Amino acid sequence: MYLSPLFTSLEGFTSIIENLPYCTPISIFNILFNDEIMNLIVFQTNLYAQQKQTKTGKSFIRTNLSEIKTFIGINLLIGIKKQCSYRDYWSSSPDLHDSYISSLTPINRFGWLLTYIHLNDNTVMPKRNTHNYDKLYKLRPFISIILSNFQKTYNPHQIISIDESMVKFTGRNSNKQYMPKKPIKRGFKIWCLVDKHGYLWNFEVYTGKVGDSVENQLGARVVKQLSQPLQNKNHILFFDNYFTSYPFMTYLKSKNIHACGTINLTRKYLPNFKKYKDLKLGEYDWFVDHGDISIVK
Repeated sequence: MYLSPLFTSLEGFTSIIENLPYCTPISIFNILFNDEIMNLIVFQTNLYAQQKQTKTGKSFIRTNLSEIKTFIGINLLIGIKKQCSYRDYWSSSPDLHDSYISSLTPINRFGWLLTYIHLNDNTVMPKRNTHNYDKLYKLRPFISIILSNFQKTYNPHQIISIDESMVKFTGRNSNKQYMPKKPIKRGFKIWCLVDKHGYLWNFEVYTGKVGDSVENQLGARVVKQLSQPLQNKNHILFFDNYFTSYPFMTYLKSKNIHACGTINLTRKYLPNFKKYKDLKLGEYDWFVDHGDISIVK
């Protein structure tokens, strides 16, 4: 009989959430999307506007923390109350006009923020083909902070899973992926580690191959990277046949991560199973190695 390994880690909300005087959606949002992120946006937006002013000579009014919070709030609301164009919310036509959104900021100021909103300094961005070039350079500070916030506020359940997720995007971008067999065929692919309750605890945005080379063992590398902070805690990790191989399952077990996944029978190092025609309904064939790695057909 299989016994679940002893789980040696805390799970659930950390003290950051538990010590909140009032646990509301906005208080949770302010912890994940905190002032460190907001101040980053304020600083980088003003810096970018200043750099543009140096070239064009046009003056501008610096943004601040309060205005950026309002700007983000409007964008969230626009995602719920959709119009053909953001300008329609400020339209003089009564059937399009939104009195609440239009009262928060003038349309020209909102348009200015859309033009100059920034997350990193373009002037020090590493050049393409250099060793520290990063396709996500313009987003990297934001990604680093929000990922840290995700992990500081919650300890994942013992049962976790790793899979890919697609964020729909049809515009032009070198990081966009095309996956014809997926419900969302075009967009950004993100490798995600989530726990039993669906909490996104770790992630990596996939940016495609590096240079002209195709990365070998991509699936194994992704799982190793995303699960590395959870080693030696006896988590039970599930994934599909894209990631599964016998050597990799052995590696995970050595790190006290107990993995379970489907596997393609064309993979290397698999035993010789009975053929399907020799198996009756309800029967199965199985093998176990000396390290207790088991495989069932």
